[in-house]
Amino acid sequence: MDAPLWERIPIMSNSMPILAGKPISFDAIYDRYKEATMRRALRLLNGNYHDAEDAMQDAWGYIAAHADRLQFENEAMLSSYVMLTVEGRARALLDKKRRRGTVPLPEDEEETDGTDIHDPVLYQLCAEETVETIRRAIEGMKPIYREVLILALLYDMPTLEVAKTLDIRQSTANMRLKRGKQALANALRKENSHE
Repeated sequence: MDAPLWERIPIMSNSMPILAGKPISFDAIYDRYKEATMRRALRLLNGNYHDAEDAMQDAWGYIAAHADRLQFENEAMLSSYVMLTVEGRARALLDKKRRRGTVPLPEDEEETDGTDIHDPVLYQLCAEETVETIRRAIEGMKPIYREVLILALLYDMPTLEVAKTLDIRQSTANMRLKRGKQALANALRKENSHE
């Protein structure tokens, strides 16, 4: 039997991720999320097991290489980070395969209204809403925008790190962040108009 994935990934640092102020081993994180992340990768990659394995190896390699910089306040933040990293790598693999063919990329299907939303406007809208309303608005977004928003706004990652995490170009991360902010602002405005 092959060695577990975590044994085959070269770890760049002896530092461990931090969860709720306490170190947590990479092994523990991998054991906790390996099945859920594989299911998610399989679903995103249309059941192709080999592609899902490739996406998983890439994602877990990234997580292991950056383990010394990971700090999470709670289990939900850790779970989000792990799942978003796997989703990003799976989507990147799917996009690469699509580019070889003639299938249009999903992000070309729908555009936001193109209005320029600056951070102060978005933050003002968020300040006027409950956490539940904001969470619902973000959950209702397309995954490509939701992922970037969560990493950039919740985890306070610069777009270069977001791009590396999701295995996309920085310009793509910037555009998705801009469109995601626009979509979030529009959703919050729509919520305000219904009240």
